[in-house]
Amino acid sequence: MFAMLFTMVRWSTLGLVALLAACAGDDALAVRGDVSIAAPDGTATGLDFVQNTRLVDEDFAGADTNVIAGRCRIGRDENGDEVISLSVSRPNAVAEGFQVRSFALQLPRAGGGELIADLGGDTYRGSVGADCIANLEYVQRGDGLVGTNFNCGLRGAEGDARAQGELFFEGCTNEN
Repeated sequence: MFAMLFTMVRWSTLGLVALLAACAGDDALAVRGDVSIAAPDGTATGLDFVQNTRLVDEDFAGADTNVIAGRCRIGRDENGDEVISLSVSRPNAVAEGFQVRSFALQLPRAGGGELIADLGGDTYRGSVGADCIANLEYVQRGDGLVGTNFNCGLRGAEGDARAQGELFFEGCTNEN
């Protein structure tokens, strides 16, 4: 009797876990790709997502220092033009050296945009233009997919840095 009850509980638990995983997979935000940054002192740093990595919403990251958080939003600015906002962060990571704590990219479809990186607690910025190239490879609003590549000079209090890479997001939020 105990063995049969244990088997029923085990299969019920497995079924619940499978159901929760299936439900979470549809709306979960995930990223794949890499961000490589050459810091002002020449140190190489970055983020590397070899396979799809699920991201926690930045508002719900909690105090865990191992959490990778992020956002991907497909929306519109005050003029009605489409704007893509992407970010990946380690919100509770200890700021040491030039370690990447966060990376954000905002790209209006009409052109322009900005890239911001937090390296060890210091902010580095680049505006899309001559020394900062950022492209949208694709935006599929209905499927919540965004792909981008970038090669961008950044300026910060400690000097100049360079960020390059490509990121592919699934599960982006659509805002009108």
